[in-house]
Amino acid sequence: MGGAMVNRLCLTAVALTLVATGTLVADENSNGGTAGAMRRMGYSARELGMGMCAVAMPMGAESKQYNPALMAWTEDIQVGLDYFKLSLDRSMMGVHAVIPMKPAGALGASWTRAGVDEIPEVTSWGEPTGRNMSYSEHLFSFGAALHPARPVAFGVTVNIGTATFADLGEGDLAETATGLDAGISIHPRRNLWLGVALRNVGSYYEWDSSSIWDTDGETQVKNSLPTTFAAGFGVSLFDESLNLLADYEATNEDAWDIRLGGEYILHDLGGRGEAAFRAGYNDGSITAGAGFVWPLEKIGLGLDYAVVFHENDPEEIHVLSWSFRF
Repeated sequence: MGGAMVNRLCLTAVALTLVATGTLVADENSNGGTAGAMRRMGYSARELGMGMCAVAMPMGAESKQYNPALMAWTEDIQVGLDYFKLSLDRSMMGVHAVIPMKPAGALGASWTRAGVDEIPEVTSWGEPTGRNMSYSEHLFSFGAALHPARPVAFGVTVNIGTATFADLGEGDLAETATGLDAGISIHPRRNLWLGVALRNVGSYYEWDSSSIWDTDGETQVKNSLPTTFAAGFGVSLFDESLNLLADYEATNEDAWDIRLGGEYILHDLGGRGEAAFRAGYNDGSITAGAGFVWPLEKIGLGLDYAVVFHENDPEEIHVLSWSFRF
């Protein structure tokens, strides 16, 4: 295979990383053309059911991925398991944990995996080679949070991402990206939450195909993850039976989103746990969800479901999350 043809094939493969777990069509107000689509999909069914509003109010172990400072309010050990059903041979799942470090902080760790199979390999002039590639991305996050004063908490998370194209014929193509998330959480009253977060600071993949293909052209491509600024607030009403949330998010790619969400909780079901019903709006997409928590002996077990009717996806996104509190 000629050097120029292979080089273009490599660049085509890199471009596929940008849509491997993201939406299919990018409009003018989007982060299309940037890496890290997996990190813009959300992390658990609870916040996805509320339009992915998750910057201000803690909602489980996954909250650290939106605002690291939210870990500081954790009072017990939390573990979350999440599975996404996506269209077009895509898959996504995650495991998240937060451990309180009393009296004033917490530690957290996460692993998220996303990928897509059956990517047809083609030459530079569009002819199929007869091979199918696969792409997978893993995100490992480690964070800590403190609340030195009762109303305020701070948090930082270090992210290590790996991305791999497999089944290329000549070998695998893999790269690593590192970055930083930081956040502030303000909880001035029992029913009021405010949050600000900065995510994906200094994170990018720098692809280099020279170790696989000996070409006479350019073999390096840099794909940056958009640095994201997010701010949000949440309020609890009627003895914390109704949660209302709103988030604003903007990136250095001149993209911005407004998100709205609500959750109604039935706290007392005759001693058998509590149920929740959710709905939200996420930049043109409508979301809905429900959840139930069982008070088992020394363990709180939760099951949540969400569906996202994404305006640019051919099928709905379905999410299942299991939560454990010890």
